[in-house]
Amino acid sequence: EIRALQDYRDTFGRADPFIILIKGDVFSVKFLERLKALHEAVSRINVKVAPPPRFAKQPKKKVEKSEFDFEGDSEGWGDEGAGTIMARVTSLINVRQTKSVPGGIDVRKLMSPLPDAADLPKLKAMVLKDRFLVGQVVGPKGRHAVLTAYTVDMYDGDIQKVTDDVLRVSEPLNGPGFEIYVTGPPAIAAQINQMVIEDLSRLMLYSVILLIIVLSWMFRHWIGLVGPIFVIFVSVVWTMAFMALVGFPLSILTSILPAFLFCVGVGDSIHMLSIYRERRKRGVENRQAIIQAVSITGPPVFYTSLTTMCGLFSLNFASVKVISEMGMAGGVGVIIAWIMSLVILPIILTLNPRSLLGADRSHSTDRTDRFIGWCVGWSRTRAGTRRHVRVLAVGLVIAVCATVGVTQLRVFHNDLDMLPDDATVKIAVMELDRNVGGGGTGELVITSRSGSLKKIEFLRGLDRVIADMLAYREPGTGQQLDTHALSIVDVAKETRRAFKGGQDAEYKLPVDQDEANDFLFVFENQSPAELSRLMTIDWTKTHVTFLVRWRDATAYKPLLDHIAQSVRTNLKGSVDMAGTGPVYVATRLITVMLRDLVVSFGTAFILVALLMVVMLREVKLGLIAMLPNLFPILIVMGVMGLTAIPLNLSTLLIASIALGIAVDDTVHFLHHFQSAYRMSGDCETAIEAAKHHAGKAMVTTSIILVTGFCVFCLSSNSAIAWLGLLTGITIAAALLTDLIILPAFLRWIYGDGPTATGTDTVIAASA
Repeated sequence: EIRALQDYRDTFGRADPFIILIKGDVFSVKFLERLKALHEAVSRINVKVAPPPRFAKQPKKKVEKSEFDFEGDSEGWGDEGAGTIMARVTSLINVRQTKSVPGGIDVRKLMSPLPDAADLPKLKAMVLKDRFLVGQVVGPKGRHAVLTAYTVDMYDGDIQKVTDDVLRVSEPLNGPGFEIYVTGPPAIAAQINQMVIEDLSRLMLYSVILLIIVLSWMFRHWIGLVGPIFVIFVSVVWTMAFMALVGFPLSILTSILPAFLFCVGVGDSIHMLSIYRERRKRGVENRQAIIQAVSITGPPVFYTSLTTMCGLFSLNFASVKVISEMGMAGGVGVIIAWIMSLVILPIILTLNPRSLLGADRSHSTDRTDRFIGWCVGWSRTRAGTRRHVRVLAVGLVIAVCATVGVTQLRVFHNDLDMLPDDATVKIAVMELDRNVGGGGTGELVITSRSGSLKKIEFLRGLDRVIADMLAYREPGTGQQLDTHALSIVDVAKETRRAFKGGQDAEYKLPVDQDEANDFLFVFENQSPAELSRLMTIDWTKTHVTFLVRWRDATAYKPLLDHIAQSVRTNLKGSVDMAGTGPVYVATRLITVMLRDLVVSFGTAFILVALLMVVMLREVKLGLIAMLPNLFPILIVMGVMGLTAIPLNLSTLLIASIALGIAVDDTVHFLHHFQSAYRMSGDCETAIEAAKHHAGKAMVTTSIILVTGFCVFCLSSNSAIAWLGLLTGITIAAALLTDLIILPAFLRWIYGDGPTATGTDTVIAASA
């Protein structure tokens, strides 16, 4: 679809227009005067834009003024955008009208010059019964006008600048009786990107504030506060610099990386600070406490960073470019955060000769310790009752229920759902759907396998295809989904009507090949630039532009399959068909999303499982480590299915990201469990040691991660809000799983019995 889109742009121009809807009494002098002013203002827009990146790989070629070797026609067709970045602008002011004149036809602009008040009733009646004009430049009731503006092919990152200028020139003309709504794929994308940038600044501030609160509560000293924040700040700067270096743009997904790194990077620092504080509490001298903290946390922190990186790097297997870029940048950011934790944090800790960073010398337990003990104790054998079996049984029931929910997951993606209901572009699309016909666009590109597309058989076949497109009804609602189509068929029909005296009954295809040759030859000579928008100079490639009502991307697939079948039936293998434009690309995006989810998550799972086995040097324990990390992901996916939360461009990332994050707690817990178990040979003693060394840091990092991701819920972009909420829930579920389900697994596999003597000795030695 991307290749087809680039080929289309090289041949016919961009396929994603700005669509400006104007509401008012269209057929009045005042309205038309303001429409003409708007048309001219948009046509003159000229901002500095960069060419598409692919142009840098292509040799420069001289582009003639007209592909049909004409200097241009007397009406100036195709010159509206001369000296501007607008390739063409179409409205009631300049839409073509093919009229009969003595000795032939005349192709001219509809309103050149503007009509007088006395001529408007006749003009209105003529326009509103013309199926070529209604739905393209005017609504069926004459209360809405439509202006479409196509830019030159340019770097997509410059769309925001063009959108800003379209809004700027439109604003002075907006008012009662002439209400302007700017929309279309470029305007929608610009609105979403602008929201993302604004949200990024706001959410970053909130993340920092929450981080400060949690770190202040936990460490009660400026070093415990400044150390992690400085580590994360440097990591974010390096990550954003990496994105700039490799040319990754700031998108909906990559924009969450700074907040993501604030959440993830702090985990490394907290685990190191927790062990450092514990060493200082035991009376270890500052330098030795730093060395011991680094040596104790070094292996698990390395592997947690590696597993998180793998979870993100697995997204590079995604077909969707923005997802793969997010995975690459995120993975690099995690590794940078790990390096900065090992380099910067020990240096900052040397400035702390006396403070215990909030530790209590009395060895009394606090609420966090009691919470951890309560969770881990659920599966401990008491009075001869093997409670871990009950815990695992309850977990199995929950997993089965979640699996049922997963089967109900819906794939659904709608860009407008990311925007608030009062967004102008969203209102405009709804107005277009209700009053004009549709706010979505698609392109059907048809290439001849042999010979010219001027053949009457092709024109008749294409006419039947278009009739099938317009006759299609949406399953469930019975509503017409495809509302308008523009093609070479319209040229043939309107030229024949003009030759036959302008009677509407003659709006038909030519009756034979000779008539088709004559009519199309005359039109080509009358308006070569207009014809070049629909057909290549050698008559071997053409396209059909169609308008559809706005739906989520999955709703278009039956229509597109219907179109493909109609092409096969009516054009009988004489042509090659390629679909492109916003509708086709969005639909294809949804198709590959599920495959990307399976591939990226499967890759992450395999890599993380291998890393766990390597780290723990034990296959059994490595595989056990994966089970509690699949459990919370399964739960959240099941909840999504049962509550009808769709799987879309943002929420599909949850599984891979959550796996990379959730496995961190498991790694720390099992690392300390294994060290203690090798020394004591007793499961309960090893669990107590793991709880002692990793438990408090696990809870603290989970609190930070949950609150950090839940900050995204404040985003005005619903996709980012859902991503934040669901990922936060996944991390909370992962913590509970590691503290409840994982100990039950360990007791089941390694044996469950009374706590061995000398637990304190083992805890100290295992550290």
